[in-house]
Amino acid sequence: MHFGRALNELSIAFEIMRKLKTLLIFVLLSSVSLSAWGRTPKYVFYFIGDGMGINQAAATEMYMHSVGLGDLNFRHFPYTGFVTTTPANSRVTDSAAAGSALSTGHKTYNSAIGVNADTVEVETLCERVIRSGYAAGVASSDAVDLATPAAFYAHAGNRNDYENIAGDLVASKLSFAAGASIKSNGKGNDAWVAEAERKGFTVFGGDNKYSPCNGPVICLSDDMSKSNLSYAIDRKEGQTSLEEFTSAAIDHLYRNSRKGFFLMVEGAMIDHACHSRDAGAMVSEIMDFSKSVDCALRFYEQHPDETLIVVTSDHETGYVMITYGETSLVGNQKCSMNELTDIFLEMSADGNIPGWPEVKQVLSDKLGLWSKVPVTKDEEKVFTQLYKESFLDLTSDMQKDLYNSNKKLAFEAVNLLGRKAGINLFGSSHSGSPVGLYVKGACADEFIVCKDNTDISKVIARVARYK
Repeated sequence: MHFGRALNELSIAFEIMRKLKTLLIFVLLSSVSLSAWGRTPKYVFYFIGDGMGINQAAATEMYMHSVGLGDLNFRHFPYTGFVTTTPANSRVTDSAAAGSALSTGHKTYNSAIGVNADTVEVETLCERVIRSGYAAGVASSDAVDLATPAAFYAHAGNRNDYENIAGDLVASKLSFAAGASIKSNGKGNDAWVAEAERKGFTVFGGDNKYSPCNGPVICLSDDMSKSNLSYAIDRKEGQTSLEEFTSAAIDHLYRNSRKGFFLMVEGAMIDHACHSRDAGAMVSEIMDFSKSVDCALRFYEQHPDETLIVVTSDHETGYVMITYGETSLVGNQKCSMNELTDIFLEMSADGNIPGWPEVKQVLSDKLGLWSKVPVTKDEEKVFTQLYKESFLDLTSDMQKDLYNSNKKLAFEAVNLLGRKAGINLFGSSHSGSPVGLYVKGACADEFIVCKDNTDISKVIARVARYK
């Protein structure tokens, strides 16, 4: 009896010791986790790849691997997941409703900026950042008053209310804002630049490139007459890039805020490429977008315990599917579908009628067709028929999408290259597919709770302790 009781007591003691050991290990691991992940981030980067679905990012990395360029940086962040994007009034979102959800944490209807589904103004993330004593900035490869950047500082029942949105911009307390132009359909860039300067902003644009200064800044592109930056695949020397905007934003925000900063960066031209069903331009844009993420990663290396980097998308565009093909072939594309259309239009200007061999040579030079990418007789027959309709009979209509009109010959040729590369864009509009979420840095593990786009800004505000 006594031996049995002693054995039982010994067993209980061992069990207590085991539990204490488990508890001690948990406490130690928790302390390590808090040390590595749980510190309040002082610097927050929020990257939004407009139109960049999960397959867009995956296809881009496949291309990069196929030509020896390594990994797409953000796809290998410590925390990755996906979030849903459905708006309040539809199965498929637009950039305004999605941008508002990513900024405010509230669902709203398509076209709405910084208001909820009942058109009541809700606080944007930048407004919370500023109220908490931090500096806030936005940057986009589109106009700075278009939907996604506007959702972080403005309030409007309709995204096309550019006058009031631009008014909110110059009245805002943003420390930094950048975009290709100010789209305002009334006053135009010059009037809004003058208004911004009266409000205390230093405005850079045209030949006047960003340089360090005090006070709030607005950066516009080298060509403020255009509402968006050039595609990366078409960019000429001296033309503004999103990477330039991002670098300027980091420099300015870090110089001018000791407490810390928040920066939202939008890669808008990914969406433009996907609307046009232009696989080559899409891949190039995502790689270009990743260069802006590299800017944040270099900053992170200098401030690893204080920096949080979040990368996501507002929605998927183009119904992208990855199919059988040789991914490296997409690298033969040397210009966007838009520029290819411009080349064709120039060739036929002033009543000129180029011959098929001349047009075929352009397709070979710009897309690698025939010279580097096999083209069957049936495929060439489609091209020659489109050539005839476009250049000889003048019966071929332009292929229209949300942003552009392109020659059907250019459209079919670019799409053929995408199909042969196994990057298929089956539509030219948004879809309701979930999008990726990629997080690195302080408190990255906190984002495991994010299942919907409205969750992201809530977690950012909570971990960064924005009021």
